[in-house]
Order: sequence, then C-alpha cells, then structure tokens
Amino acid sequence: MANRLKLTSTIFGLSLFLASPVFISHAQDHGHSHSMDAHDHGLTSSDKPIVYVNDTPITEADVVMQIETLPHMFTSGRDDEIRQAVLERLIQQRLVVDAAKKMGIENDPEYLSQLKTLKDNLIFNFVISDKLDEEITPARLKQYYKDYAEDYAYPSVRAAHILVQDEDTAKSIIKRLDKGEKFADVAIETSTGPAAAKGGMLGWLARNTMVEPFEEAVFSLKAGEYTKEPVKTQFGYHVIKVYEVDDKHVPLLEELEPEFQQKLSEQIVEKYIKTLEKEATIRYEEAK
Repeated sequence: MANRLKLTSTIFGLSLFLASPVFISHAQDHGHSHSMDAHDHGLTSSDKPIVYVNDTPITEADVVMQIETLPHMFTSGRDDEIRQAVLERLIQQRLVVDAAKKMGIENDPEYLSQLKTLKDNLIFNFVISDKLDEEITPARLKQYYKDYAEDYAYPSVRAAHILVQDEDTAKSIIKRLDKGEKFADVAIETSTGPAAAKGGMLGWLARNTMVEPFEEAVFSLKAGEYTKEPVKTQFGYHVIKVYEVDDKHVPLLEELEPEFQQKLSEQIVEKYIKTLEKEATIRYEEAK
C-alpha cells in the first residue's frame, strides 16, 4: 500500500533532505510542508537501474519513492535539483552500507537491538495504518459529523470588512455606504486587505479569534448593520459589516474533519488494542 511505502522511507527521506544543501537554502524562503507526489511532476517509477554502486543497482523507483516522502513546499519547482540530491544521497547511503557490511556491523549487538526496535515499530505502524484505512471511511466521518457536530457549535457572525490605511478614507467609505452603495462593491474598489476580491468577506468568525477592537465591534453589530465609525487596529482602519448572526453556528465537516479523524483514530486503536489484550496472555514479573 502507498502508506506502507511512505512509512518505510520517511525516516531516511527526511533525514537526507534536511541535511542537504537544497533544503538549507530553500528553507530560508518557505515554512510549510506537505507530501510531494512525484508523479504530478512528471517522474515515472521504473525498475530500470540508473547507477550501480559496487554492482548494486539504484533504480528510478528508488529515487521516486524517496522524493514522495519529501516536503512539497521545499521541492516544488525544483524537480531536477531534488532528483539529483536524492540520487546522490542514495549513492552515499549504499557506499556506507557496503562499508558497514565489511566492518561486520550487521552482527553488532547494539545494531541488532536497534534493528529489532525499528522492525517492531514498523510492524506496529503497518498494522495500525491498515486498520485506520479500513475503518475511517467517508461514510463513517459523515456519520460522526452528524452525531457530534452540534457539540462544536459556537456563537459566531458572518462578517466582511473594508481595510484602509487612514481614518479619513474610512469615514468617506462609511458615507458612501450611508448613501446606499453596496458594501461588497466598495470593498472590491477600496479595501487593501486580502479579502477585498471577495467583497471583504471574512466568513464565520468566532470569539477569541480576532484582535480586540475588531472583535468587540463585530459582536456589537446586528445582522445587516455596519460600523458607523472606523475601527482602528494595528493593521489600519476597518469598516465592518455583519451579514448573519448565529448563536449556535455549526462548522462544516471540512473544518472539523481533522479533529474527527484524530478522535476516531484514537477510538479505533484503543478498541483494537483491548481486543488483542483479551486474546493474549500478559504476565508481569514481580520485582525481586
């Protein structure tokens, strides 16, 4: 399974990438990470050898598997550079492995002990991953949302804002609204905030998620109202409009899905482990 391929290579993939000059230079410009799908970047998995190291082949498939474990934000648009860095590290790894075999590392007690731990952890991860893949289905997530979504309801308002850099401009905007101009149209024309293209729409806002002057103004408005005086924050001057007020706003499934997946995962694993415990013999040796 795909999950298994990623599990087997993640430790190596991240360690080689984090240590490479490619990562060090690119990490200075970006700060997020996601898995990279090599096939989306024109790479094709193949068993054809690219290079031989002491007669041991390294294939295109080996390279692709490692690339798929790397953080997307550090690799996007750098396919050739990343591919070369991965290939070089695979060559380095093979050289060290061959040298280690000659040194007899495979018979070293400490190596064997750590190898057993790694194998046990890998087996655990394989089984749990398969179990979660099997049981956490879209249908089950939807049912979980139906059963528990209301527990996550919170007082919220659906609001929009127009952000400008000086108070006089904000006051002139309020005058335009007083004359009947549409808030969204004025926002598109005048707002300097990132939501301007959407008519200033910010979506549903909960308490304790905004800077204080803004939050106080938002929750003082009724549906359809807008602020009659500019609201000053460290970002500039805001004119705010509230479109809807909902004392028990229920977030969408997409918003709650990560938390629901985590909760379901914990429940499934706990139940599975308890089942295994009932079927097993567990004996504790008393300390002497």
